[in-house]
Amino acid sequence: MNRLQGLRTRLRQLRHWRAAIRWGNALAVLVIALLSFWAIAFLLDWTFHFDRWLRAVVLVGWGAALSAVVHRWLWPWLKVRESLSEVALSVERAHDIDSDLVAALEFEEQHSLAWGSPRLTAAVVNYVADFSESLDVYRGFQYAGLPQRAGCAAGGLLLGVVLVLSCPQETRAFWNRFWLGTARYPTHTVITELLINGDVVPVHHAVVLRLALPQGQPLNLAVKLAGIRPTQVTAQVRGLVSGERAQWVLTADADNHYRWQVSQLREAMILTVRAGDAESDRVQVDVVPLPVVDLAWTVTLPEYARTSESKTVSQGTRGLSALQGSKIDLNVVGLNKRLKSVELQLGEQRHSLKVDRTTNPPTWSLPPDTALAALAAPHSYQLFVTDLDGLSPQPPILGEIRLMADRVPRVAVAVVSRKVLPTATPVLTFGVTDDFGIRSIAAQIVVVPMQGEQVMLRETIWPGTQALSAAPTVTVRGEYALSLTSLRLEKGDEVRVTLVAEDERGTFPSHSGFSEPLIFEVTDRNGILESLLEIDQQSAKQLDEIIERELGIGRTTR
Repeated sequence: MNRLQGLRTRLRQLRHWRAAIRWGNALAVLVIALLSFWAIAFLLDWTFHFDRWLRAVVLVGWGAALSAVVHRWLWPWLKVRESLSEVALSVERAHDIDSDLVAALEFEEQHSLAWGSPRLTAAVVNYVADFSESLDVYRGFQYAGLPQRAGCAAGGLLLGVVLVLSCPQETRAFWNRFWLGTARYPTHTVITELLINGDVVPVHHAVVLRLALPQGQPLNLAVKLAGIRPTQVTAQVRGLVSGERAQWVLTADADNHYRWQVSQLREAMILTVRAGDAESDRVQVDVVPLPVVDLAWTVTLPEYARTSESKTVSQGTRGLSALQGSKIDLNVVGLNKRLKSVELQLGEQRHSLKVDRTTNPPTWSLPPDTALAALAAPHSYQLFVTDLDGLSPQPPILGEIRLMADRVPRVAVAVVSRKVLPTATPVLTFGVTDDFGIRSIAAQIVVVPMQGEQVMLRETIWPGTQALSAAPTVTVRGEYALSLTSLRLEKGDEVRVTLVAEDERGTFPSHSGFSEPLIFEVTDRNGILESLLEIDQQSAKQLDEIIERELGIGRTTR
């Protein structure tokens, strides 16, 4: 029979109450600490407008202070785990009772039946069971300051709720900034737009924003505002090298922008704009040089030029000429700084150059699949170069790639007499020259009879067939015997002969060069004799002129 069951139940209730008091005190202290630390963090951030790193320091300090509170005040309450015997011992002390209460609870346990004398243990249990019915186990029970702490915590929570509901924007901004966000507290004046050299710059950002200003170029600062118009808009600047500080007072224009211009910056600086109670985050303006690049054009002549040699165009050249079919390579090197990207625009197409970082400095090369792999037409180009600071050379790199003139073959032909018999075989002396090679030479013959239709013939007189490895033939001299027998000519007919030479241009169409036409008059034997007489008379006249010129006895005109 368990005679101490009622006592055990009341002791368990007392143990629960004592634990609830401890947990209540710990929770109240935790709420007070959280509200206090958040209020301190808010006041510091609101007053001094900490940047992200200082807010990180505040967050670390906030966590350290909360950990100290938990260790100092909360943990001693939370780590307590009271047994029923420990609760009974506290009741004994409150009622100034001997250890009979604890002894009776232990004697009644099943495992203690073998202890000592059964009669003695039964007597102790019966004794305690008799007087425990009137025992007040809650004598000496205290709330240990819980009402005061709970009241403070409840008052703090109520005040916090009122502040949150009355200032929702400030609350959201603080919560974002407390966890290292980029939010800003609401202000009466709002900076809606910040422009540096025409580029929009974020007013607020998580880290210091860095901008690259080309060396020698002016700095134009523009600010647009909303809300209450301030009496003054300023830019606070600090030189990163000299440490000098300055304040620029911006002036308003007709577009409701506040502006300031500096003709040239001497060093990098930190800039912050202030307008009324509004302030932008810091912007670092670095003064960096513009990229200087070197262009190296390499022209490889085409197959029909019969050479494997390449030529490098002089450095800095923007315009160049090349034969049709030439392969043009381009290498770009940054001379004063590393490049981020290089693109070549040919007409409407833009090609990205590939970088080789094994060289020093890295070399950017044109890919093989461009129109310059086999030049077929002239091009205008523009080179787009961007360095690691996002800057490009000024002025832009523009130029032209022109086709080099490959003249048509020059053809000359001569004959002794242009009067021939119908069965004659006049011999034509000819010469042909070209810039890079001659493919073929042909005679174009047109028979113009006294009666009837014209007849046109073509006869190849120099094939020019050569192996690719052979040296190109650029000059040909020779004689061509024109047989008239097969033409069945009669006296009075004409034969017009023109030599046509085609040059060598590889896979491209050949160009033709023509000689002056030779006109042969078909005559009989008497006609031939008359022509010989004319030739003798002309020769004698030319000889007299040569003698007079040599002796200085030319005719004198009076």
